[in-house]
Amino acid sequence: MWLTRLPLNLRSREVMRDLGDVQSMHSRLMSLFPQSDGEGARRSFQVLYRVEDAGDQPLQVLLQCALEPSVVGLPSDYLREAGGGYGCTSLLPLFERMTAGAPFIFRLRANTTKKIHSFDSDGTRRKNGTRVPIKDLELEAWALRKLEQAGLEVIDSQGGRQLKAVGEPNRFGFKPGGTKLTLASTLFEGLVAVRDADLVRLTLEQGVGAAKAYGFGLLSLAPAGDRGEP
Repeated sequence: MWLTRLPLNLRSREVMRDLGDVQSMHSRLMSLFPQSDGEGARRSFQVLYRVEDAGDQPLQVLLQCALEPSVVGLPSDYLREAGGGYGCTSLLPLFERMTAGAPFIFRLRANTTKKIHSFDSDGTRRKNGTRVPIKDLELEAWALRKLEQAGLEVIDSQGGRQLKAVGEPNRFGFKPGGTKLTLASTLFEGLVAVRDADLVRLTLEQGVGAAKAYGFGLLSLAPAGDRGEP
């Protein structure tokens, strides 16, 4: 697995268009890989990404995938040159540090939704249901459940549970056929311990939750210190 940092040039029209349309960003990033079919290609190359806008750091895309991407096809002004920032690194050293009980700082932008039953006009129950945003009071329980399913457990540090949920503005876009996309977004951060290393590795590769093609579901881990600090 590879993690690539793409520092964005905010003076580029193409960048600004992609930032305003999740479908456009998805198409742009998939162009960095060999030609294949839509969502099937994303799954084949295990592509996950997140637009990272933390604090005073320059805006960048974190792109995780099984195949090292080629940025040759990007517009010439797409990446920011001043100050550098572009890089592609292997995640193998991170995977090797995943042992039972090891503490990690995590970050996850998730499409925080749940499925509810929905019905056609004739009363027939639809097979896939309808996704609706999760209420604020349910966000922590949602995150705890997803992290547990990922082989992780939120742990306490300095007298409290280290889990933070920050609601973000919805993300928007338009599918090729013109259907509008409106995606609920929550950024989770905190301190976790590994409970099942194999399950954690699998989750890192597959992502968490829905809308993975649109910048959600990338679970990022960084080793924490002995006291649960970065």
